[in-house]
Amino acid sequence: MHRIPKTRKLFASIYFATLLAAGTMIGVYSSNDAAGTIGAPALSKSQAEISAAVTKVSTAKKADRKMNKDPLTFVKGPYLGHVDAESVMVSVELSKEANALVTVKGENREWTFQSDEAKKFHEMRLYGFTPGERYAFQYSATQGSETISDNGGFRTAPTRDQSYRFAVYGDTRSNPAKHRQVCDEIAKFEPDMIVNVGDVCVNGDVAEGWQLEHFDPAREILKNAPYYISIGNHERNSHYYYDYMAYPDPENYYAFTYGNARFIVVDSNYDAEPFSPANRQFLWLRDQLESSVDNDFVFVFFHHPPFSEAGSGEFAVRGFLVPLFKRYKPDIVFNGHVHSYERGYADGVYYVITGGGGSGLSAVTRDVQEITVSGSFHHFVLMDVDGEKIHYQCRGLDDQLFEELYLKKGEDGLIPDEDAEGETQDEGGDDF
Repeated sequence: MHRIPKTRKLFASIYFATLLAAGTMIGVYSSNDAAGTIGAPALSKSQAEISAAVTKVSTAKKADRKMNKDPLTFVKGPYLGHVDAESVMVSVELSKEANALVTVKGENREWTFQSDEAKKFHEMRLYGFTPGERYAFQYSATQGSETISDNGGFRTAPTRDQSYRFAVYGDTRSNPAKHRQVCDEIAKFEPDMIVNVGDVCVNGDVAEGWQLEHFDPAREILKNAPYYISIGNHERNSHYYYDYMAYPDPENYYAFTYGNARFIVVDSNYDAEPFSPANRQFLWLRDQLESSVDNDFVFVFFHHPPFSEAGSGEFAVRGFLVPLFKRYKPDIVFNGHVHSYERGYADGVYYVITGGGGSGLSAVTRDVQEITVSGSFHHFVLMDVDGEKIHYQCRGLDDQLFEELYLKKGEDGLIPDEDAEGETQDEGGDDF
């Protein structure tokens, strides 16, 4: 007796069981009685359903084959998120589902991290590192026979006694070409970390805007320095912000220690109850400022400025947040929203607007007591922190230096460092 191989038996059983479950009758034909002839095979209702299903599957397979013919590429990233002394977040979005592998190289050791499944978006925490050290990484993605890779690097958060450099800029929306120019200038100085004070795209609810206005022009700096955003009004509190970013909870406002400083990032997109003393974020901010006294420096970042010579300043920020700053005296408050560069002082706190990251510029139109220096040009701020000293620069395009300050920590806050090389712009006690 001829025996059917077990594998074929199994396949046949599954195949026929599927057809029977659908109520299909095999090999049934109908005649065209009106014509008195046998016509082409006609499908029963159940057969028609099966045929439609097969067609649908076939169409899906063709689409899948077409997708698989398209090359595997990095759509977003790799890009770096939150960093601490021992770890960093790295994310990518791929053109199709793939497995991810990250290789990190230190001075005397190598680490590998891999995804647990194939997918388009990967968010991975790389860990096990030494504080304040630099590492190189290679991010690889594999789908079938395709493998792509890209390289980047990062420095883990430094210890309290280690120096560090960070850049601050914002309002990078609307003009990707100009944003790319600013990014190219930032990249020349190889900052350890970057903070964007908000408005990275015109409409945060549109995915293409994030791609064209943020991820594409900032591609190089995003994979070589941990990058933070203080959410602006144009992000619209969109789910894309939370999908793409990897920051401490709740992500729209958060804080972290970096070296000898506390970085406090605030969401200034207030609504019906802006920063009232009963507001949860207001209480959180107060607690952060109160508990940061042991840090050498405290830097605060949010989008809407309280004072501006190119804009009106935000009444609610002046009414609710400025009194907090007057009481707890963070060293510098960085803002955006107004597309200009402005630096000033109020009640022992220094305020900087750095909104020249790419958007159309705002003209300086008035004189405000709290603002000392202002200008309308594309720029970023560069901060070198070494112990209790800060080298502060505002830099424009084409290697232009707008101003350079040498500061140090005094008993009541930042004061000019007269012993440092170079010159401070202002000697008075009411500004830098």
